Amino acid sequence: MISPLARGLFHRAIGQSGGMFSGGPGLVYDLKSAESVGVSFAEQFSDSTIAGLRTVSAEDLMKVRGRSGVTTDNIVVPPATETFWEGRQNDVPLLAGWNADDGVSMGSKPDIKAFIANAESRYGELAPEYLKLFPANNEAEVQNSMKLSSVLSFGWQNYTWVKLQTETGKNKAYLYYFTHVPPGEPNYGAFHSAEFGYALNTLKLWDRPFTETDWKLADIMSSYWVNFARTGDPNGEGLPDWPAFDPASPKIIEFGDEVKSAPLPFREQLEFFDRNNKR
Repeated sequence: MISPLARGLFHRAIGQSGGMFSGGPGLVYDLKSAESVGVSFAEQFSDSTIAGLRTVSAEDLMKVRGRSGVTTDNIVVPPATETFWEGRQNDVPLLAGWNADDGVSMGSKPDIKAFIANAESRYGELAPEYLKLFPANNEAEVQNSMKLSSVLSFGWQNYTWVKLQTETGKNKAYLYYFTHVPPGEPNYGAFHSAEFGYALNTLKLWDRPFTETDWKLADIMSSYWVNFARTGDPNGEGLPDWPAFDPASPKIIEFGDEVKSAPLPFREQLEFFDRNNKR
């Protein structure tokens, strides 16, 4: 949606992971920073020339630690936030969302001092407000706050994507929140990518003890996805109403054991990240 080179090549957009609006460490690089990262990566090999790097085996390549991210070169990929703020995105209907346990299995052990120090370093004068929304008075609170922070690192990206499209684009956007926990083991809750088999109606390719609830949810979600691809509106006959996003009264559709529209969850926390992003 942000690349000028993609203009006219697609007519709908679906986002089922994250975005690149915050520009946090390791997520988005400008061209100069990306080139510097590339040089540092190459210098870990005995021969860092192009010819030398092409001789490195896949096995040896995987042993070297690198950094992932998106490069904003202002040719293929301009900065996402500025592109949407200025209404320069490829203006198409958008459907996006996040999962209740996004990123949780990637987290580390709770450390009160480290959590507070990180908040103060990252948010500066907004740190006291952050620590009210993500309390850290004891280990249990830190653990819960770390989980919520991890989940909303995905949630805020998709909420921002949908909100900005609604504010600066002409086409509607729809936001979902996936809370259903797939049955079986390992149990990571409603983990990152857990919605794929439901939205794409491919549970038959996934070896878990699915019940009638799972098959019904897959039918509903995949119907929304197909309707959206066809018309730009996920709604259809027999489906619970999925309201288009309205920043003044934001709602999502929740994909849980029950499918229903509801007020935007964690609105205070999401709006905090908005304020931090605009400083």
